[in-house]
Amino acid sequence: MSINKIELNNVLVANLYPSTLINEVEKDEAKKDNKTDLNTNNTLKYLGNNKKNILIAVQNKEFTHLPDKDLSFLGNILTACRLSLDDIALINQNNYPEATYKDFIEKFQSEKIILMSIEPTSIGLPISFPHFQIQAFSNVSYLSAPALAELENDQKLKASFWTSLKKLFNL
Repeated sequence: MSINKIELNNVLVANLYPSTLINEVEKDEAKKDNKTDLNTNNTLKYLGNNKKNILIAVQNKEFTHLPDKDLSFLGNILTACRLSLDDIALINQNNYPEATYKDFIEKFQSEKIILMSIEPTSIGLPISFPHFQIQAFSNVSYLSAPALAELENDQKLKASFWTSLKKLFNL
């Protein structure tokens, strides 16, 4: 019998290790370490390369980022704005519910932030503003808008969003 093939039953393991292998404090610390945090998590899930420091934050509970239909619509919007996924960072705020606008700015060095179906105050902004209004705060331009699926299906909303995008990107 090889030393690598020794099987230990539960009683033998319990006798070999009378104390717990992981104490409660270590368990609590492990939970804290596994908590999703924009500042400490190097595996932050976002799409794009953020070459122009533009953040688009969406809210979607069912997908990591967006469903294919919404992502395709977003691609069309970006093309109309002479941008691509290479120029932006797309993040699903649902994955980071405790993240604030300060976290976003620090992580992405954002100069422009578009909030899709996200209330500005829910990310800690001390101001509230209506959809389609460009709002400057702390050297960042913010634009709030409804969800992409809602925009795609409503011509009036889409036209209002396009008007705001033209102002935001000087088109």
